[in-house]
Amino acid sequence: MDLLDAYRVTCGIRFALADPDDGLPAEAVWDGYRGRPEAPTAGETVPCSLRVDGFEDRGTSAAAFEEVLGRDATRLREDAPAPLPRRARRVPEVSGPVPWPVQLPAYRAAAAVAALRPAVFRGLPDGCHAVYGGLDPAAALDLLTALGLPPDTEHPPAPRRALAAGHANHHRAPHAWTDEPAPARTDAGPGPVGAGGMLRRPWRRSR
Repeated sequence: MDLLDAYRVTCGIRFALADPDDGLPAEAVWDGYRGRPEAPTAGETVPCSLRVDGFEDRGTSAAAFEEVLGRDATRLREDAPAPLPRRARRVPEVSGPVPWPVQLPAYRAAAAVAALRPAVFRGLPDGCHAVYGGLDPAAALDLLTALGLPPDTEHPPAPRRALAAGHANHHRAPHAWTDEPAPARTDAGPGPVGAGGMLRRPWRRSR
């Protein structure tokens, strides 16, 4: 990673970690995944790996989030040493696919720290727009409101309106997140499926 900072390196790490016979020590791997987002200048490779591998895989999503942020959430405070807040700012924006009950304690802890509230604000829409994401609308709206940020901060107010209407995910109700009227329904299939039954995946900034 130090030499290449390339996604293919994280693929090799992931395969080696899963090797039942001669796998990498898990704690050493997670130390690296925690350390990269803590660096003053962080690359895109580890966040990309977390998003498309660790967080989108239902089998690893909860454990990966706990390792990179969740288990340290109780240490988030106004006077926390700089590396941890840097990690807490960078992980939420790629953690949209993580199950909402796993995310929520860390989000609440981060929301109690003024400097981390913009990161929570960025992370909440990612949970709405990720194909595999899905928030609890009422709890997410309460958290969004408690942040006390201006409604036009960095994102339009559409997430607030959609959550207030009870929508958990953009792909299941795309017009709830815009000012456009909802079209007449032409299919009976819920979920992120478009014309021809193809799965729609959001554009990923980090890939």
